[in-house]
Amino acid sequence: MKKLVNEFLETYGKEVTENEPDYYIDLMMDDHYCIRWYNKLYYVPKNSLLYSVDDELILEFLEQCRQE
Repeated sequence: MKKLVNEFLETYGKEVTENEPDYYIDLMMDDHYCIRWYNKLYYVPKNSLLYSVDDELILEFLEQCRQE
């Protein structure tokens, strides 16, 4: 599962960087999730036309982990 999530994040995720301006954070949070994966934060689009069924399952898994 770790390999699949890593591939998903490489494809769709954008790593959160330090000192991002507030306006950028607000913009990203409008339509992205903030996901923590192995002590790194990523912005991941909530919806994407490019997501396959498998991608949607990985996103669902990440969302469940995020809520725990």
